[in-house]
This record gives sequence, C-alpha cells and structure tokens, in this order.
Amino acid sequence: MQIRMDKGKYDFGIATDGDSDRMALIDEYGNFVDANSVLKLLYYYLKEYRGRKGGIVRNLATTHILDRMAEHYDEPAYEVPVGFKHISRTMEDHDLLLGGESSGGLKIRGHINGKDGILASLLAVEMIARTGKKIGDILAEIDRKFGEFYFHTDNFEYDASERQRLEQLLFEDKHCPDFNSAGDFTKEADFKKESDFTKEIADIKYIDGVKYYFKDGSWVSIRFSGTEPLLRIYMEMNNQDEARAISEFLKKDLNI
Repeated sequence: MQIRMDKGKYDFGIATDGDSDRMALIDEYGNFVDANSVLKLLYYYLKEYRGRKGGIVRNLATTHILDRMAEHYDEPAYEVPVGFKHISRTMEDHDLLLGGESSGGLKIRGHINGKDGILASLLAVEMIARTGKKIGDILAEIDRKFGEFYFHTDNFEYDASERQRLEQLLFEDKHCPDFNSAGDFTKEADFKKESDFTKEIADIKYIDGVKYYFKDGSWVSIRFSGTEPLLRIYMEMNNQDEARAISEFLKKDLNI
C-alpha cells in the first residue's frame, strides 16, 4: 500500500488485518501512522468536530497524550492492564467514548464490544472528508494543542532462568533503576552535561509488570508478554535521544 501511495496521488491509505479488528493508516506522504496517533486522531475528531461526550481508556502501554486530551475536554481518562477485555469492561462501566491500545486495537462507544477495525477505518474516512484536512495537518494540530512525546518499544527474548531472575529483581525485590544514570548514555550534543539529565519519579505501579511515572509526564513500562517469550519495554520520552538513552541504560541495568 505504501508503494502505491508513493506512485499515486492519494490523500491516505487504509487497510485492515485478516479479521478486521485492527486497521492501518497511511498518510498523504506514504508514511505509516502508528496506532497511538490513530487513537489521538479519532478521539480528537470525535470531540472537536463531532462534539461527542465521553472520556477514554487506554492500556498502560499506550500514549499519555490521550490523558491530556481528555483533561482538556473535562473528561475522565483511565489506565488498565494490557488485554482488550480490560478496555471493554472499563468502557462499559464508565460509559466512555473511546478505548484503545498501542498494538492497534480500539473500540468506539455504541458498537461491537471488542476491537473494530472496520468502524475505525470508516471514521478515518469521514474525518478526512468532513474536515477537508490531510492526516499530517490534523496530527500537527493535535501536537500544537497537547504537546508531543516520543514513543519507543524494546522486546527481549529470555529463557526460563532469565525470567525467574527478572521477576525476582523487578516484581519481588522491586528494584528501581536509577534513571538519572541514563545521562551517561546521552550524546554530548543533546545535553551540555550529565547533570542536565534528570528523571524524577512521581509514582510506581505494579498493575501489570512495573511502570515508572516521571514528574515531567514521561514514563517507562516493563512487563512480560502474555503471548510470547518476550520482555517488553515501552516508554514515552520527551524526544528520541532521551528514549535512546533510557533504553541503553535499562539494557545495562537489567542485564538484558
């Protein structure tokens, strides 16, 4: 699809997976629009252009920009463990407008009680037609209003002994990495000196693995996949260089 977008004069491209519970979106330049951005686009469209009421729910590995958006519209935002059943249940319990996850699943109030890639695709088409704007323009509008984070993921394979070691370290001993030490992994061009790199922890939660929340709004989530032998690390940082530094630091700190 990206090749066809490059060769043709198209406004956007859309595809669903085999069972149509997820959708993929390509912007006017032929670039893939990640699932976090799709969630931001659709929630913004529903609130700003359709005037729909209702808050959001996301899993703990999904962008916190959705929370900023909900706060702006004076709506609630909920965080749940990974697993779409938690999103569906929370949407029903609190009559929320939209729920989603960074892996691509999303649900909109009033339709099927599960992931719906077809409805998401149709809503994206309506968004482009009704606003008369390109996807890139709408995303830029969202960034100006709500700010930006850089989203990054790492996946690490492990054997049984490694899982036992990491579970003991992170979830039983509750080891807390010294994230300020990540300054050792920054590029000199990005930070004048190591002391300029500060990550002050605001909260730590263990609802699904462990998640570290920082006072500047960034965060790191570490959890074991429920479907594959992988340790997954998700994070939102202020920029790509900061994410790279945190990622390299955690590899060394956790010995993975």
